[in-house]
Amino acid sequence: MNAFSWNLRYPDAERFQNLIMWAAGTAGPIAPPGTYSVRMTVGTDVQTHPVRVRKDPRSTATDADLQQQFRLLVAIRDKVTEANLGVRTVRNMRWQVADRTDRLNAQQRAEFARLAGTMMDSLTYRENEVYQTRNQSGQDPLNYPIRLNNKIAALSGVVGAGEYRPTQQSREAFTRLSRQLDAELAALKRTMDTSLPALNAILRAAGLPELKPSTEEMPPRRSAIAM
Repeated sequence: MNAFSWNLRYPDAERFQNLIMWAAGTAGPIAPPGTYSVRMTVGTDVQTHPVRVRKDPRSTATDADLQQQFRLLVAIRDKVTEANLGVRTVRNMRWQVADRTDRLNAQQRAEFARLAGTMMDSLTYRENEVYQTRNQSGQDPLNYPIRLNNKIAALSGVVGAGEYRPTQQSREAFTRLSRQLDAELAALKRTMDTSLPALNAILRAAGLPELKPSTEEMPPRRSAIAM
């Protein structure tokens, strides 16, 4: 009744609603061999005890090998988080744009929709480069090629497949994919930095909240019902 089982995993990468990946996931890396601490707090009583994680005695990997593996797995997880938060940013901005458009008068709406449409076309292009947005089921990646977040996440299955030092090929693949992702996310940010001032000027004049980049996941918008 009072047992707690640790699966030895560090925190997972960030996700977004309805994320579908092929041969990849967002699970955090497994803790490498070493000494850890478990702390229990009951009321004002706090107890801390050391816990030793040992490697498989059959393993031929050194502790240095496993530390290198762990560091690369953490870097992969963090890059997947960056990718998924980029997707969440685009989707949050799409929600904000739709929300503000509905609240503008006809004259303000025309100019706002023109500028916002240009911005969202660019953001949507970046979103599609980071994630395969046509995925609706677990079998869709068979028809539509995976994108950067999936490619980076899939490296975890290669790097973490056993107890050994990461290969040079894995490091090179991670570096190449990371640079591609960085370029997409930088372009995404430039688009918002360039577009938001004019859009927010319209919103301020209308007395409406400005558009602000956010990774918050918003609920589905309800369509207005004519009465």
